[in-house]
Amino acid sequence: MGHQRSSNLQRLLARTFKADRQAPGEARNALRALNGSLDHELAEDVRLLVSELVTNSLRHTGSADIVLEVWRSDEVVRVAVSDQGAGFDLAGRPQPGDASGWGLFMVDRLADRWGVDNSGDTSVWFELIRPVAGGRERRDFFEPSL
Repeated sequence: MGHQRSSNLQRLLARTFKADRQAPGEARNALRALNGSLDHELAEDVRLLVSELVTNSLRHTGSADIVLEVWRSDEVVRVAVSDQGAGFDLAGRPQPGDASGWGLFMVDRLADRWGVDNSGDTSVWFELIRPVAGGRERRDFFEPSL
């Protein structure tokens, strides 16, 4: 699921966290340092998806560290969460009542684009189209996209 990076990206944040129980909260707190650099309309989705991806990295990889990077261009906000894990196979869609498996489902539903880069460390990235670039149509969380 590689993807060519959007052009003209400016890095806003690069932080490395110890892979422990505090990592998801520390990643969310790190986003506060952006002080309005993220569009208000996207900030909550970014926080949610970062929390999910850092939690996935913590639970499934055995990495010592987790890296969070955030970029922005005129068109998109791009976020990557990387670790030293060996990668993964995508699971099927979670079913109602499942206690886990919802993280990548939420990424798929909320992000405009996303993918996995396994060249070196494993990095799960997503992009959200900025409202100033024409906005984005919100999808119903439980309805398939067309």
